[in-house]
Amino acid sequence: MSEAGSETRSDTGAPGPLTDLVRSHPAFAPLDGGALDVLLADSRVVWFSAGETLVHQGDESDCALVLLEGTVAVVAQTEFGLATLSELSGVQLLGEVGVYAGLPRSATLLARTPARALRIGRAAMMRLCYDAPEIPLHVIQQLGARLNAFNQAIATYADALAALDADQGDPAIVETLLNPPPELTNFATAFRKMAQFIAQQRQQREEMASAAAIQTALLPFPLPVDPRGRFRLDAQIKPARHVGGDFFDALMVEPDAVVVTMGDVSGKGVPASLFATVCQMVMRLVLADGADLGAALTRANALIASANREGMFATFFVARLDLATGELRFCNAGHVWPTLQRADGTCEELRGNDLPLAVLDDAAYGERRARLEPGDRLILCTDGVTEAIDAAGEEFGQARLVAALDALHGRADDPAAAIVAAVDAFSEGLEPFDDTACLVLHRCA
Repeated sequence: MSEAGSETRSDTGAPGPLTDLVRSHPAFAPLDGGALDVLLADSRVVWFSAGETLVHQGDESDCALVLLEGTVAVVAQTEFGLATLSELSGVQLLGEVGVYAGLPRSATLLARTPARALRIGRAAMMRLCYDAPEIPLHVIQQLGARLNAFNQAIATYADALAALDADQGDPAIVETLLNPPPELTNFATAFRKMAQFIAQQRQQREEMASAAAIQTALLPFPLPVDPRGRFRLDAQIKPARHVGGDFFDALMVEPDAVVVTMGDVSGKGVPASLFATVCQMVMRLVLADGADLGAALTRANALIASANREGMFATFFVARLDLATGELRFCNAGHVWPTLQRADGTCEELRGNDLPLAVLDDAAYGERRARLEPGDRLILCTDGVTEAIDAAGEEFGQARLVAALDALHGRADDPAAAIVAAVDAFSEGLEPFDDTACLVLHRCA
């Protein structure tokens, strides 16, 4: 985080007001006095002048901020320039998603007025997951509420775009655009300009920059590297024309263990990207301690389902490789079966799965086991690979995936990039209907 504010300046003689301000936020209201005192002792108050930057988009999410007073603007840098997403005032919790998910800052925060905030370091925020699990649950619920607001906004825009495309002028739609609800206020001016552009050039459509930014922020680049050279990771994702909800992750959970995941959220666009963010954040939380993967997925499913008011779901696969023994523990929540390519080039599927995430609140997941010997590869894909079609309507399928892996055997090429390239060649001339994502874990020694 780039922090332009001054260093700590204590609220001399007024510890009570600071405590009351923090407790007034619903995320911290359940904390008992002792836990809140410890949190405040590990945090510090920072001050910002009007025009100063609280955090920069793309920086490490090393802390969360509790805005205590003043007004800040949430600004996103897109390929089309700066976009002001919203302005916030009052007591607000900021940057918590990036801290919990281990993701870079997704937006820049600018002080519109002089502002005061409480800086809570990442370690303190992570400790709250165990001391007060209702806090990360509150964060997930708030993400669900934002998802619902985005759904309403997108529905209004979709109706308006359809009317423009058909040369219709529904008075109700026009009235909504002229008098937008709160969740549309920040987009009203931009939408009117976009409507003029669409009326002139209906054949050209631009994806919403916010959805693309969310999806990009989910990806764990640069990928983890083992200093001892015991494994290699390669990953590739190619978004379809409409931004979707494919996501993957890779992290070292212990000196001798690496975890890889692959997920695919139902739907496309901003709602899918937001739901993928929820899934990614929850998974990082439950997988960090290296516990039984089945129990971790069961817990994650309950948390995700509790904030899922839109009936969305996600297929998901997770595997944990013990680098000392080669033991591979994995769980599959309705995802495409991964492929194991052995050192001699032969391939097999890791079969068996459970329900996708968020289908049932009380779904239980079981852990399975396999072994990855030196020279073996684990290949994770989304259905954008296996279900890609050619001009004749034939699917790429598992057989072609195995053929692509056979062609790579014994070569040092990036296997993930080669698989995506093979899918592109197979579907040449056709617009992809879904994202194409692939992650390969190679056990080197």
